Amino acid sequence: MPSVKVNAIKSLLSNKRHSKRMSIKKMLAYAGIVISVIAIIVSIRSCQISQDALDIQSQQAYALNLTNYVGVYSDDNKTLSIKTTNPNVTLQSMKVYYPSEVSDIAWDVEQPSFLLHLTSPIFEIKRKVEQEIEQQEGIVKILDGGRIPIIIESNYLSNGSGFLEKSLYSLDFEGIIWEEVGRSPDIKIKGITFINRLPITTVPTEYLDALTGASTQQALPD
Repeated sequence: MPSVKVNAIKSLLSNKRHSKRMSIKKMLAYAGIVISVIAIIVSIRSCQISQDALDIQSQQAYALNLTNYVGVYSDDNKTLSIKTTNPNVTLQSMKVYYPSEVSDIAWDVEQPSFLLHLTSPIFEIKRKVEQEIEQQEGIVKILDGGRIPIIIESNYLSNGSGFLEKSLYSLDFEGIIWEEVGRSPDIKIKGITFINRLPITTVPTEYLDALTGASTQQALPD
């Protein structure tokens, strides 16, 4: 009997050791799965960080190639000299579009000095101002902050690459509406102001007409 009892105890201890070994194996297997999952998560995070870094670099590279334009008006010859704000940009060609009530054609900006001739558009702006602001005898009216939306389409080189861009600007002006009925208002061009960039597929005149409706005083997007 004692030998049977000893054998039983040995068998029990052996089963416990086997069970313990199985538990350790399972724990190691689970640990391996956990480690694999962690490795995958770390890999995904590393890929995301790499993608984020690439996106930032792409955005920075894109920003380096963007340009806005400024315009200096000459009242002597009724022209606007358009210049880029980005020293890396070399202008190749440029067109300016107006709402159809100002002009229904694309105006080529004269090269190489990039002068925009404004004699005809100014005449149309005066006509619109006369239509919308009534003259009153004995009262001189000052128009401050007048804006006409325009689209500038430009081809340019930057850092060795070519770009085609369409952007919305405003042609800024102020005016004097004289008291003498029938006297044409005086219009003074102040320059241009950048508003936002547009998809290259934008149809300029349609877009501008939708913005202005029937009035040149229609609010422009901020």
